[in-house]
Amino acid sequence: MRKIMLVSLLFMCVLAVNGQKSTDQQSSNEPGVNTLNTMVLAANASSSFSKAQSIDTEKHGFAYEEDFKDAFSASPQAMDKYWEGVHQMMADQSNEAIKSFTEACKIDSTFAMAAFYATLLTNNPEHYKESVRWAKMAYDNKDNLPKDLQDWISLWRGLLITKDCDEIQQCCDAMLTSDRKSRIFLDDLGENLCAIEQYGKAVKAFSKLEALCIELKSDWKNSGYYENYGSACHAMGMHEKEAEVFKKGLIASPDDMSLLWDQTRCALINGNDEAVNNLINKMQKISKDKGYTVYTPEFTKGIIYAMENEGAKAEESLRKALQNDPDNKDIMGTLAWCLAKFNVNLDEAEQLLAKSQPKETDNLGSSYVKGLISMNRGNLEEALATLQQVKDKSSIWNYKICSTITKIESSLANQNAK
Repeated sequence: MRKIMLVSLLFMCVLAVNGQKSTDQQSSNEPGVNTLNTMVLAANASSSFSKAQSIDTEKHGFAYEEDFKDAFSASPQAMDKYWEGVHQMMADQSNEAIKSFTEACKIDSTFAMAAFYATLLTNNPEHYKESVRWAKMAYDNKDNLPKDLQDWISLWRGLLITKDCDEIQQCCDAMLTSDRKSRIFLDDLGENLCAIEQYGKAVKAFSKLEALCIELKSDWKNSGYYENYGSACHAMGMHEKEAEVFKKGLIASPDDMSLLWDQTRCALINGNDEAVNNLINKMQKISKDKGYTVYTPEFTKGIIYAMENEGAKAEESLRKALQNDPDNKDIMGTLAWCLAKFNVNLDEAEQLLAKSQPKETDNLGSSYVKGLISMNRGNLEEALATLQQVKDKSSIWNYKICSTITKIESSLANQNAK
């Protein structure tokens, strides 16, 4: 659906800053995503392949399959709008396709396939409210679809509406047992398995997708596939396979910022300073050419170290970055997050967080950091209330937030039981 790995990681590490709105934000409830997040997402927008366009061009598509017949409408008018939407989608005319599927569902409110495709096309932060509405309609009529697509729609409901980790886990596990030969199905499954940190299962899903590409004699052109597949291999210690996946992805999309970011992570963790410098220089050039803020090598290294749970190295790099640019609010907010994440210097983290945003301004990123600080200080009820608010208001479902909430709830239950 969307590039969950990169968006999720950036959500965790760099949105605890000054609350400035970007074009990627859809409402005042969105986190104050900083320029780095905007930079990466915008850079990828030009190189990412539309998954929706590929659905019916692959050998085993959805729109014409026999086991989908109960998902279609008995209304000829609704079916006309549906096929119009399918053809628009295949032509990568997403906005027009959404309108056609909307018309089809207005004619027949139980039209499962039209609601399914509308959910697929709107499942991104830009169309968050629409995607919630379509996911609910698709879920309400899911019994008309085959079992594996029922599980898929249930997964979307979990991601967009209930934000329930157990529900998401169960749906992913059920989808993993499917024998459906669909690359978009397997890609979305692997992506969401990465999001819930089930990396071994993600590798299994992506391996199925890779085998299907070989069978179809056609590469899968979505750059998010290479990013997530490589990151799953990284998490499982499969570094040779990781390098192979990233190399192949960068051949297809040489300026893809998320793939370059992941390669930088590999080089940094493996101590290859020359490769790190070359990759950071390349990302800086791309950023500059596209008119985005260019971040320093130390700031970039600090974020990567923090992602890799190298707390001391992350703090060292971020402090160097802040020393070189003491008024940079992005670095302040990120250092505050780093200190809160690794439970060190919490008073300083709180001070940095306050300095990183204007007075009386708040956003979900800073609220998340405040929740971590409260948790680490033992103020569990305060932490729970703060993080629950972040979860409820954010359109970006995040496993770290959900799992932290579960951890706090368990601790409170144990306290109350004593």
